[in-house]
Amino acid sequence: MAQVRKACRIAKKLRDLGIRPHGIVRIDSAAGVQDWAKDAEANQRKIVETFKEACDVAEDYDERLAAEGEICWGGMHSWKKMVDLLERVNRPKTLGFQADMAHTLLYILGNNATEDAILPPDWDWSDPHRLDTALKTLTQALRPWTIDFHIAQNDATVKGSGSHDKTGHHCLPNDPNGKLTIAHHAGYWLHGEDGRLTKMIRHICWDGCMFPNAVMTKQQTWNDILASMISVRDAHGWREETAQGKPAKTSHQIVASKAAKRPTKNRFKARSKLVVKKKTPRKIAKRASKQPVKAAAKKSVGKATRRVLKKTATKRKK
Repeated sequence: MAQVRKACRIAKKLRDLGIRPHGIVRIDSAAGVQDWAKDAEANQRKIVETFKEACDVAEDYDERLAAEGEICWGGMHSWKKMVDLLERVNRPKTLGFQADMAHTLLYILGNNATEDAILPPDWDWSDPHRLDTALKTLTQALRPWTIDFHIAQNDATVKGSGSHDKTGHHCLPNDPNGKLTIAHHAGYWLHGEDGRLTKMIRHICWDGCMFPNAVMTKQQTWNDILASMISVRDAHGWREETAQGKPAKTSHQIVASKAAKRPTKNRFKARSKLVVKKKTPRKIAKRASKQPVKAAAKKSVGKATRRVLKKTATKRKK
């Protein structure tokens, strides 16, 4: 619980600072499947009680938890065990499911839980419609619990790195061995049975662990990842409206408006722009009306002066 409390405290600080407007704190059972299977029911009860206690901690910080389903975590290693765990905890406002497209693909194959497989073990991936049907069965069960979503690719194999148990093998989005059509299959998680967007996921992220550093430092890697994420947003995203019915500003619009308010570096140019103002028709009309009066006054003064000078000159002659 100390780690859950620490994570929730950090998450709340980031939220209060305004740099994390939404998101979850990820948790798992931290148990291997073989250890869990030694006394499956007793261990499942223990995980349930632990997750309930974690929910209490999260609620103190106004945070939500998401259990990431992977075939390597005991009690969470199959889609049926995952649903069973979420239903037993029964805290839907605090605990939800984190769906990773790479990990959940192995749920339908029954890795580490053959009794819960949706597709047969000898399936050759030749029928895309059957894959769609399997994912539809999977998402019908887990979508109502899903509050966090990872875009990912998988070649239907398992992989472990370091001390991490074997789990879904993440591939690059354009890997020729990838089994998922990312934008298409993401739709099963983001749309309800009626075909409408659930709008339960307000942000998406990419999960691509277990890549070597040489791959991660290539610009093309991130270009391909971003292109995949944009394809999901274009296919299944939506525009949020403000209370006034106007589209909410996007982050780049907000940044642009702040930049526009900053003073220019050349102070003289900035000052000259403030001084030169566009005249209104009313001011121009007033100025035009005053000009003849001033001109008439100047003419009258000029005639009077000439008369005085003439009289002075006549007296001198006499």
